[in-house]
Formats: sequence, C-alpha cells, structure tokens
Amino acid sequence: MGNTHGMPWNTATIMSQRHEFVLLAGQPGVNIRELCRRFAISAKTGYKWRSRYAEGGSLLLPINPASLKAHPVVAPH
Repeated sequence: MGNTHGMPWNTATIMSQRHEFVLLAGQPGVNIRELCRRFAISAKTGYKWRSRYAEGGSLLLPINPASLKAHPVVAPH
C-alpha cells in the first residue's frame, strides 16, 4: 500500500478540504446534512461555507487558527 507512515487516513490541507466540500455542496440534489456528516462539520458551518463560497470563492473560506491546534485535518473517504 502507498501509506508508508502508518496512518489509516489521507491528510489534506484545511483549504483543500473546504474547497472540496463547497464543490460537492454545489452539486444539484446533494444532501448538505449528509455531506456535513462526512466532513465532520456542523450543518450550520456547512451552509456558511457554501454561502461564503457562492459570494466570493475560496478566499472567503477563512481558517480558524484555534482549529489547527485542536486536531489534524482528515479527508473523508
């Protein structure tokens, strides 16, 4: 397997994770609440990210420095 570090997940940057979320959230017929569960975020946060992205793209998806210390970013499967 390609995982040489013994980690059972794929790591991703916070911005790439948020960008992936908003791209998926913008698809017709997507279930936003299910997508939020997959990305381990609240529905409130998911709707906020989608709205901000619609208003101005990925530059409006800020990174909260406190969240960086709380836990590593894990990309959903």
